[in-house]
Amino acid sequence: MRKKPSCFISYAWEGKRHENWIAKLAETLVANGVIVHVDFWETHLGMDITHYMESKVRTSTHVLLVCTPKYADRADGRKGGVGYETSIVTGEVFSKTRSKNKFVPILRTGEPRKAMPSYLKGTLHVDFRGKAFLDPLKKLLRHIYDERERKKPKKLGGPPDFTNPIIPKTVTTRRKTKAASELKPSAVRNKQQKIKQLMKKSWEPGSAKERRRVSDVSRTVRSLSGTTARSLVKASKKL
Repeated sequence: MRKKPSCFISYAWEGKRHENWIAKLAETLVANGVIVHVDFWETHLGMDITHYMESKVRTSTHVLLVCTPKYADRADGRKGGVGYETSIVTGEVFSKTRSKNKFVPILRTGEPRKAMPSYLKGTLHVDFRGKAFLDPLKKLLRHIYDERERKKPKKLGGPPDFTNPIIPKTVTTRRKTKAASELKPSAVRNKQQKIKQLMKKSWEPGSAKERRRVSDVSRTVRSLSGTTARSLVKASKKL
């Protein structure tokens, strides 16, 4: 059975709003099967904080570094908890035994050159700036679970036929539309009516309105599949 991944979240205290965002990220990761270690969930009065940070950085499968200009300033200046964590992290970064994908820079605010600590400059990061959340979250989860969106072919081909080289089918990530048989009768009727209405209209050839009309017809027809779509096109020509 696959071992569940774990993450330690390193961040700088920048007020309640920033902490709320960290909590949202932590809760989302937990909901997606990731064990999360973060100070506001696990620390308490009288606890040895340095030991806590050391153990979580070293034992977690991943360390998420939430980068902001303030985080970079504290990391480079070795200030406070972030500064101490940086000392541990940099030691791990240059260790030969560490996993190459363990440390994940998460850009939360600011430009990379100002928000990334010096030891992270030039590294690939996940961009969570502004209101972006779902798309970068998908990217982060794929990294944590080591599941690439596009996978490298496992088998290497043999020498090519130079007159007729092999061209493999490319994998697209376009969203599949529902087949006509999967649509509710009311949805099919609505699409049929829309096509009929569009086919009754006519604008000057080449005009913006005409191009938009043709595009709407094409898109609506494509949303229906097989015989239904062909029948609709054939019937529309008689209108």
